[in-house]
Amino acid sequence: MYKPMISLAGTWNYQHQPPNFFRPRRQANVMADLAWAMKYNPNLKVQLNAGYFDLATPFYEGIYEMRQLPMPTKLQDNIEYKFYQSGHMVYAHEPALKELHDNVAAFIRGTDHVPAD
Repeated sequence: MYKPMISLAGTWNYQHQPPNFFRPRRQANVMADLAWAMKYNPNLKVQLNAGYFDLATPFYEGIYEMRQLPMPTKLQDNIEYKFYQSGHMVYAHEPALKELHDNVAAFIRGTDHVPAD
């Protein structure tokens, strides 16, 4: 059974401290880590994959969060977005799973030739 709102408050470890940020209270957030990693390695590429019919994450939330990353604007070009006719678990819808596979494979092929600094 799919349960989009399972309470993890009592079991989640909130000790992680993002680089150069205050520790979030009662909410896990790794966006600061992603921004730091992209600034540290400006060749880092990111692919966001999301289903249109996600009951756990509002549709535009991922795009909004990525566009708000505290990093130079030019690094936004390193983020690509892929969307599927599915829910939160894109891989649970077979046609979307095939698209996801093809998109991730193309992403890897398109980024593995970039040399690290």
